[in-house]
Amino acid sequence: MKRTTLLLFIFSVATLLSQAKTYPATAGGKAISRELWGIFFEDINYAGDGGLYAEMVQNHSFEYSLAEHEGWGPTTAWRFVKPGHSAGDVTVNMDRPLHPNNPHYVTLEAEVVGLFRGDSPLHGVGLQNAGFDGMSLKAGERYNVSLWARGRMPLVVALLDGKGKPLGSDTIRVDNDGWQQYTTHFTCDTTVTDGQLAVLAVERGRVDLDMISLFPQHTYKERPNGLRADMMEALRSLHPRFMRFPGGCLVHGPGLKHMYNWKNGIGPVETRKSQPNCWEYHNTMGLGYYEYFLMCEDLRCKPVPVIHAGVTCQGDAKGWNIPGTGQHSLTEAEMRVYVQDILDMIEWATGSADSRWGRLRAEAGHPEPFQLEYIAIGNEENVTDSLVRNLTMLYQAIHSRYPAITVIGTCGYTANGKSHDRGWALTRELGMKVVDEHYFQRPDWFIKNQHRYDSYDRTGPQVYFGEYATKDCRLINALAEAVYMTGLERNGDIVRMASYAPLFGKRDHCQWNPNLIYFDNERLCPTPSYYVQQLFSTHAGDYYYGDVIQVEGDVPTLGRSCVFDSQSGDVILKLANADSVTVQVRADLSRFKHMGKTAQVITLTGTPDAQNTFDDARIRPQESTMKVTRSLSIELPPHTLQVIRITRKAASH
Repeated sequence: MKRTTLLLFIFSVATLLSQAKTYPATAGGKAISRELWGIFFEDINYAGDGGLYAEMVQNHSFEYSLAEHEGWGPTTAWRFVKPGHSAGDVTVNMDRPLHPNNPHYVTLEAEVVGLFRGDSPLHGVGLQNAGFDGMSLKAGERYNVSLWARGRMPLVVALLDGKGKPLGSDTIRVDNDGWQQYTTHFTCDTTVTDGQLAVLAVERGRVDLDMISLFPQHTYKERPNGLRADMMEALRSLHPRFMRFPGGCLVHGPGLKHMYNWKNGIGPVETRKSQPNCWEYHNTMGLGYYEYFLMCEDLRCKPVPVIHAGVTCQGDAKGWNIPGTGQHSLTEAEMRVYVQDILDMIEWATGSADSRWGRLRAEAGHPEPFQLEYIAIGNEENVTDSLVRNLTMLYQAIHSRYPAITVIGTCGYTANGKSHDRGWALTRELGMKVVDEHYFQRPDWFIKNQHRYDSYDRTGPQVYFGEYATKDCRLINALAEAVYMTGLERNGDIVRMASYAPLFGKRDHCQWNPNLIYFDNERLCPTPSYYVQQLFSTHAGDYYYGDVIQVEGDVPTLGRSCVFDSQSGDVILKLANADSVTVQVRADLSRFKHMGKTAQVITLTGTPDAQNTFDDARIRPQESTMKVTRSLSIELPPHTLQVIRITRKAASH
C-alpha cells in the first residue's frame, strides 16, 4: 500500500512538472501578452435572458413593465387559459409578495373546472407561457419545473406543443398558507420548436403563483440555474484568456435609477431584483454576478467585471440630457455610497468565507474565493469633469484597499478625439496600468490602420482593446479584422488584451449588428469573424518575431505575424490576405531549432462577400499539412487567412 501511494505521488508530481514545463524563446523575439485574446459578454440582443441563460419561461416572475417596452406589463408572455370549458379569473397582486425584490405575483381563482371536457385533453384555470419565440423541446430530454405557490389547491403542470397537445404532465398539490417552492420534472416524448408550459388550477378555489421556471436538465456542466450548453461550448472553443462582463452599455442602465447593481444578481434567484435593460428589454438577474464568475471558472479564463463610472452615457435620450455633455452624474455623497458597493463586490468575490460578503458567496456554494485580477471602470462615456472626479474616487479606493488588482480606465468610444485623449491623460495621471479603447470602423479603416499601435509609448499604460468590429458579417470583414489582429500581436507588449463585440445576437431580436455568433432556440450560426477569433486565440504565443516573414513588394492589405508559444515550443505563422490577388510570402525559420518536419495548416477562405447562415455555414476553417524547411515559401491565395503551426520536434530518448 505504501509503495502504491509513493508511486502515485511521484506520478502526480511528474505530471504537474510536465504541465508547467516551458521552452526558452529563440533570440530576437519580444515578449507579448499571454492574455491578448478574450471575450466580452453583454446582455444585448437577448444574449442573456432568452439566450445563454437557460431559463425557458419568459417573464417568470411577472416583473415586466411598461417602462421597459411599449405594451409590456406583469402578464406579458403569459396567456390566461380555461381549457375544458372551465371558468375563473387571473389577477396581478402585490400584497405579501414572495420577496420585496420580487413584488408582483398572480392569483388564479377557479370557479368552474372542466364542466364540459370536449376535445381538450386538459381542464382547469391557469396560465400558458411560450417562452422566447416558443420553447425548443427535445424528445428524450428531461426538463425541470419549479414554482412558488401559496394556498391549498392541486395544480397540473404540463408541457404542450403549439397545438396544445400535452408532451408530459404532473400534478403538484399546493398545501401551505405561506409561500413554498414546488418542483417536478418531465421527460419529453416529442421534439417540438413551439412548445409551451401550462400551469392549471384543477379544483375550485384560489392559489397565488410566482417564479414559474422551466430549465433543461442538460445545462452546461449540468448546473442548476445554468447556462445553455451549446452556447457555452461555442465560447469554450474560443479558448478565451479573459471575459469582460456584464457590459458595455448595460452597466449604465436606462438612467441612474436603474444603473447595473451587482448585488441584485447574487443570492437565491427568487430574492434577486430584476431590472430594466438599457436595450429596452428585461434582465431577470437570474444570470448575475455569481453565474458570471462561475462562467469564467468553467471557461478557465480571468473575470473582468465592468463597473459603472457614476455617470450616464452621453447617448442616453431618456430625460437625462444635460446641455453640452448628455450626462448626468451621481453626487459626491452618492458616489461615496457607490464606492462602498464596489468594495463590497470585491470582498464578495475574493473575501474569506467568514467575511461579511464572502459568506454570501460561500452560502451560494463557492466557499473558496474567486480569482479577481482586473476591474474595468466605465464604458464609452465622454470623459467630462464628472467622470474624472468619479473615476478618480473609484480608482483610489480600489487601489488603496486592493493594490494587487489592475484597474482599467476608459477613454470614450472613438479611436481618437477629445475624450480619447483626456481618458489617456487621466490614466497616466492616476498611474493606472491599463486603459480601455473602443472603436467600430469599416474594413478599409482596419486595414489602413494595422500599424496604429507601432508608435504607442511603451513607458505608459497598456491598452485593453475592449470592443471592436468591422460593421458586417462578410468574409472580407473577418479578414480585415485578421489583418488588424496581426498588428495587435506585433504590439502585444503594449496591447495587453482585446475582445470583439458584441458576442451574441438572437435571430430577429438584434439591437446591434454585427455579432460574433448568431443563435435561435435550436441552433448557432458562427460568423467568419468567430473563426478568425478562434484561430488567433487557439494559436496564440507569448513571443513575437518581426523579421521572420518577408513579402515580395508592397502589399498593404496583408497582415502577418510570427509568434512562439513557450508552453508548447511551437512556432506559429499567421497570414491574412484581404486583397483579390495572390501574395508570395517567404518565412525564414533558420533561427528556430527543434522544429518538426511537418506543420499544421489551417485555412479560412472564400469569396469576399460570403456569409454564414443558419442553413449554410460555408465559411469554416479547413485543415491540411505542409512540409517544413528552414526557408519556407508560401503562396497565399486571395481573401484568405492562413495559420501555420510548426510543432516542436519530439525529444529523442
